[in-house]
Amino acid sequence: MGIEREENETGREPGVDEIVGRLGKFINERAALLSLLYDINMLPEQTVTRQGAIRLAGLCEVWKRGEEGTLATASRPPLTVDGLAQEIRRVDGNHSLGAGALSEALMPFLQKHAAPTEESV
Repeated sequence: MGIEREENETGREPGVDEIVGRLGKFINERAALLSLLYDINMLPEQTVTRQGAIRLAGLCEVWKRGEEGTLATASRPPLTVDGLAQEIRRVDGNHSLGAGALSEALMPFLQKHAAPTEESV
């Protein structure tokens, strides 16, 4: 009983060979990617379902974009005067911190909201 699926002579679902076949050269030319796929049991020869093949192709696409430097970066929330004022009130509402301690307390907030600078990169 259970879900029955159609398989070809290699034991793979239809379409898997077409997807995985295009990835072999890309994967084999990247030792770190090959090692990762080995560690997570996701080598092309281990991929037997169409869903697994699509996941493998997606992972390879992300790897490629990482190499090219074209991965999208997470957007940062905008830094506003009101937001900064609220954070100052939160960390030092009773005005007991000195300038250095206040700056240190505000750094996580500022790093979360400000764009990276040459100094922080």
